[in-house]
Amino acid sequence: MSRLKSKLNRSKNNMVKKVLLFFFITGILILLFLVYFVNTSCHKAYTSKAFSSDNAYAAQVVETSCGGLLGDLTSDVNINKVEKNAGDYINFVDNHNTVFILGGAKSSIQTSWINSRTLKITYTYCHGVYAHDTSWKDIKIVYDKQCTNPPPLPTDSKNLPSLEEYIHN
Repeated sequence: MSRLKSKLNRSKNNMVKKVLLFFFITGILILLFLVYFVNTSCHKAYTSKAFSSDNAYAAQVVETSCGGLLGDLTSDVNINKVEKNAGDYINFVDNHNTVFILGGAKSSIQTSWINSRTLKITYTYCHGVYAHDTSWKDIKIVYDKQCTNPPPLPTDSKNLPSLEEYIHN
């Protein structure tokens, strides 16, 4: 009888271990799926649009956010030749037209046209410029770099700048 009880207890313990292992593995798989899903689902926001004085071109600011956990934020300026402009309806003709890319700063880019062939890009966050073209087709691009937003805090605690260095850089 005691051998039977012992065998039943071992069987019960094995079953509990198997159930716990199942839930542990399932939890890890769900966590991995969520991290992958959150990191790979990107949202684009078309935040501002400026037309050249002859309405032949439009400069569009596009903010792309790729999730909260491991994602990042980039802002691009695209120039497009306008095919039709009837109110808010625009048909852009050209592809591969990104002329400026800024990483890590939401809503820090403004575009305006100085004349029909000169685009001015103003930005206030100066620590993540990835592309900085000076022309696109027959469009000249000028920049107004204002650098009013401070850089992000460093994550390496050994090389922290002083508060004065942080604010003035």
